[in-house]
Amino acid sequence: MTQPVGTRRPLPALAFLVGLVLLTALVWWRVIHRGGEAHARVAAAPTSCSPSPTPTTTLPLPAAVTVQVLNSTQRAGLAGMVGQTLTQDGFVSAGAPGNDDLSKHAAVAGVAEIRYGPSGQAGATLLTYYVPGATLVADTTRTTAVIDVALGAKFSALAASADVTKALAAAHITQGTTPTSAAAPATAHPRC
Repeated sequence: MTQPVGTRRPLPALAFLVGLVLLTALVWWRVIHRGGEAHARVAAAPTSCSPSPTPTTTLPLPAAVTVQVLNSTQRAGLAGMVGQTLTQDGFVSAGAPGNDDLSKHAAVAGVAEIRYGPSGQAGATLLTYYVPGATLVADTTRTTAVIDVALGAKFSALAASADVTKALAAAHITQGTTPTSAAAPATAHPRC
């Protein structure tokens, strides 16, 4: 049967229109729900988008550290040689190098002992980079910032200045005139 030209069946067009409405509703539903999650993530994000810096420590420059080099071995001239090298590296000499007072301290069997008082902790920490393998020894009775470096039987050589610079950079340590505690890192910022 033939239909007149002016009359069409509305069912196929109506089905197509309902399908489009359902597809549009599905797309908007996903956009609305996805937008809520993205908004929650943006709201929870930190305000600063810079990468989190690695905590750093500031130690004094060698020129701010006064050192007394002592020989705790039987090797003649050891303290003088090391004292001269430390002075060339910028440390301040507290006087002529000498022998360790073995009546107060036992002979150092290891590489070295770095003896310091409460005001010398940052400088003593710096010296551990110049005297690898040295042991830090706190002396709470010491009233000055002078640091003793007592060279021991296993001492062989100081670290080169270039190696010290690399080691400080690798440990995220900066040097300046105002030292902070070696155990107090700077506050890290959250990541983006």
